[in-house]
Amino acid sequence: MAWQLAAALIATQVASTAISVIGSRQQSKRIRAAAAWDRYQQDLQKKQEQIIANQEAADLLSYQRAAAGAGGGTIGTGTSLLLHDEAMQDLNDNLFWLERAYTTRLQRTNFEEAAALSEESYRRKAAIAQGAINIAGTAYKTDWSQSLFDT
Repeated sequence: MAWQLAAALIATQVASTAISVIGSRQQSKRIRAAAAWDRYQQDLQKKQEQIIANQEAADLLSYQRAAAGAGGGTIGTGTSLLLHDEAMQDLNDNLFWLERAYTTRLQRTNFEEAAALSEESYRRKAAIAQGAINIAGTAYKTDWSQSLFDT
C-alpha cells in the first residue's frame, strides 16, 4: 500500500473515531438532560399529589366540623377531637406514602441514568479502542520506506 494512501486512510480513521467520541459525549449530555427533566416532572407530580392530599384532608375536616356544629356538639372536644386526630393521622400516612413513592421513582430514574451513562461510556471507550486498532493495522501494513519523490 502506498504510504500516501495509508496516511489518508489513517487520517480518515482518526476523524471517524473523533466523530464517534464526540457523538457519544453528546448522547451522554442528552441522557443527563432527559434524567433531569424526569426528576423535574416527578417533583411536580409529588407536589400535585401533596396538594390533592392536603385538600382532601381539609375538606374532610370541614365536613366533620360542619357535622359537629349541626349536631349541636362542641367542636374540638370528645368525639370530634378523635375524628380530627384520625383525619390528621390519615393525612400524615398519605403524605408519608407519597414521599416513599417519590423517592422510589427518583431512585429508579437515577439508576436508569447511571446505567445509560455507563453504557455510553463503554461505547465511547470501545470506539477509541477500535479506532486505535484500525490505525495500528493500517500503519503495520504500510510500507513507509517509499519516498514521495520516487517515480
